[in-house]
Amino acid sequence: MTDEKTRQYQKQLRNLRDHVELKKQQMLEQVQKPVDNATRNDISTSSLRSDTVGVSEGDKEIAIGLYDNIEQTQAEIVAALERIAEGTFGLCKSCGKKIAEERLKAIPYALRCVACSRTHAAVANG
Repeated sequence: MTDEKTRQYQKQLRNLRDHVELKKQQMLEQVQKPVDNATRNDISTSSLRSDTVGVSEGDKEIAIGLYDNIEQTQAEIVAALERIAEGTFGLCKSCGKKIAEERLKAIPYALRCVACSRTHAAVANG
């Protein structure tokens, strides 16, 4: 991978990291707001938007799951930025081969090539 391509991915990952951090903060603020039962919205429509009022106790479990997913994505983005700094970005963690450009375009923080990712998922799922 060229230095220019690596810099482009680095910029994309930094922007994505910042976007995810903002979403994480908005979600945290929303969950901490008190619920106004007269204006309560269903979580599937808009209760996690920053312009609505609070999240009910039942919806907090869903919000916590979403928050955990965001945190996991954020950790993967940070790890990809570390791989850029180490010079290992774009190489599969499992087999060491180059990760296809198409995969990195779709998931710039990908840790494994498609084949190894499938194998890893199959092993993880039992």
